[in-house]
Amino acid sequence: AFDIAADAIVCAAKSKENVAWTIADVTNIPVKDGICDILLDVFTPASYKEFGRILKKGGYILKVIPGSNHLKELRKAAREQLKNKDYSGDDVSDYFEQHYDILSQETLTNTMPIDQETLKTLTEMTPLLFDVDVSSLDLSEISEITVEAQLIIGRA
Repeated sequence: AFDIAADAIVCAAKSKENVAWTIADVTNIPVKDGICDILLDVFTPASYKEFGRILKKGGYILKVIPGSNHLKELRKAAREQLKNKDYSGDDVSDYFEQHYDILSQETLTNTMPIDQETLKTLTEMTPLLFDVDVSSLDLSEISEITVEAQLIIGRA
């Protein structure tokens, strides 16, 4: 498993799972050609050329992209400062289909409680708010957060 963020890898490596964690970029994955049966790509820009390099012929790719309701509570609070007021993963899905045969698609949604400390951490790390003055947002009324993802399963 890999991520470009060193902090994420350090955190993930603390798990007791038998996983080799590596800091790497999605455009230069440090594995041999044609070695992967399955590739899981979660909330990252795709590098389909690189994915094609490492996937076996007939291999599967599971692409997870934000759904239209992903972090809707933060979207509402920051609406006036967001460049893209609304989000749709349609363009990502269309681009995916240019590279892989889509076998299935499913939207997964979960709304869960969130405390103010965790919310603060989320606002600091989510790309949704990278161009937003977070200090100007009133987040005091947010007590739950929605995580919504679209799962696209394809085959090379």
